[in-house]
Amino acid sequence: MRTPRFYTGFLPGVSPAALKAMRQQVRTWRIHVRTGFDLKGLADWINPIVSGWITYYGRFYRSALYPFLRRINTYLMRWAQKKYKRLRSFKRSAPIGSGIRH
Repeated sequence: MRTPRFYTGFLPGVSPAALKAMRQQVRTWRIHVRTGFDLKGLADWINPIVSGWITYYGRFYRSALYPFLRRINTYLMRWAQKKYKRLRSFKRSAPIGSGIRH
C-alpha cells in the first residue's frame, strides 16, 4: 500500500501574467505627469487600487509583490521630485533592484 505524498513547497503567489497586467495598469496612470494632485490626492487615488492588489494577490505569498511595489514607490518618488523642488536635492530614484533603500 502506497503512502500518500504531501507537497509542502507550494506557495500560491501572483502569476507572471497578473504582474504584467498590473505593471501595465500602473504605467497607464502616468503618475509622473500628474502635477495637479497633491500628495494626499494622489494617495487617495492610488491606495484603494494597490491595497486591493495586495489583499488579493498577497494573501499567501506577499513577498512576491515586493519588486512590483518598489516600482510603484519609484514612480511616486519621481513624481515628488518633479513636483516639489526641495526634494530634488535627494539622490535620484535608485534603479529597481539596486539594493539601495530609501
